[in-house]
Amino acid sequence: MKADVSSTADVAGAEKLKSYDRSAIKTSLRSRFIIYMGSLFLLLSIMTGFVYYSLQLTIKDFNIVTDEKLLQLRKLVYLQDLINRCSTPVYHYLASPDPDTRTEFWELTAETEQVFYETLGTMKLTPNQYNLVQKTRHEWQQGIAIGKRLLSNSDNQNNPIAPLAKIKLYNHFDEAVGIMYQVHNINLKQIEDYRIEAEKNFKLTRKVTLIGFFTVVLTFIAGLFAVSRLVLKPARTLLDGIHCFGRGELEHRVSIKTNDEFGALGEGFNRMAENLERSQEILAELAIRDGLTGLYNRRKFESMLTDELNRFRRNGLPISLLVIDLDNFKLVNDRYGHQAGDEALRTAADIITNHCRTGDIIGRYGGEELVALLPETNLENAVILAGRVCDALAEFPITISPTQTIPVTASIGVATVPEHAMTARDLVTAADLAMYDAKNAGRNQVKSA
Repeated sequence: MKADVSSTADVAGAEKLKSYDRSAIKTSLRSRFIIYMGSLFLLLSIMTGFVYYSLQLTIKDFNIVTDEKLLQLRKLVYLQDLINRCSTPVYHYLASPDPDTRTEFWELTAETEQVFYETLGTMKLTPNQYNLVQKTRHEWQQGIAIGKRLLSNSDNQNNPIAPLAKIKLYNHFDEAVGIMYQVHNINLKQIEDYRIEAEKNFKLTRKVTLIGFFTVVLTFIAGLFAVSRLVLKPARTLLDGIHCFGRGELEHRVSIKTNDEFGALGEGFNRMAENLERSQEILAELAIRDGLTGLYNRRKFESMLTDELNRFRRNGLPISLLVIDLDNFKLVNDRYGHQAGDEALRTAADIITNHCRTGDIIGRYGGEELVALLPETNLENAVILAGRVCDALAEFPITISPTQTIPVTASIGVATVPEHAMTARDLVTAADLAMYDAKNAGRNQVKSA
């Protein structure tokens, strides 16, 4: 619903911007300047109104960003409240075992997990915030695991480990809430930074207004041409820049090559546009990358797979897909911990990337399953490349500490268009089944569909 409202607002804003008649604005300014050129007071009023209008547009952009951060903060506070509430049914159950308490615990757990999913998947978080929320989720999940064990025992009164488990449960939830406070503080710091920046722009515009008064008086003596060159032209450039910026054209830059206040304002505008454009590019890149491995995420990979299949239909060149699944990955997580599992995934991703070609597309399809799309590659060459990847993974153990390494192998399934499939779904299915054939045949090998 929020996205629909935002989209509607963007469309309405675009239509409003389109309704501006630039020639009418220029004609209006020129007419008033010619008619009242003898009245410096009225000219100054026009300049003041223009500066005020520019200020309102600038502050409006900052308010939009601030409101977005406030909405984000409210959702994070709601997530923190859910984490706190998850421990309550466990405490009640320890005091008085009741099936309704278990039901309440499962409902709260499901709702909290959903909010975590929405927060990490749709909310615009900084890399630091994202990592903190992931850490919060990890602490919460550890607490939930303890809570599940306590709820599965109907006689915790005589259970000697129940008090210790209760303390661990409290510690995990307390740590999760503490981390969420850090996320809140980052949001509050960002909001405060936006407020300070808006105040700076307000003061700068007020300063430009005061200096503009004396500038207009001096340039008025030089005549209409000087005023038009030094004031009206850069003013129109800034106004056009603001309109373009309001339409979302972040690549637009204003060109005001003067050493006065308008030049400083134009330079500040360009710096702000560059920073926002750079931030948007970073966010766009993060949206298509897996946070752990740096590979393409599943949604982006499927989109690129569709594009490659469209190219195949045009040029007829084969496409091969490798589905790479790390062997016994659950045992790695269980025996050495999730951090070791994460390191295994990162290392495997690096090895696969280093042994694939520049034009190959590598992604994380889910869990410990990685995929590599090989454009213009037939089945024979794909199997050879898969064999090199399989051998490389087996040759390089994963370092989990300065003194400890663990071996990690992979089972790889290979499928090719057009031999095994003609659609994206069929290609993935064929390669996936081939990977399971490699698993059933003893792991650490390559099988083709």
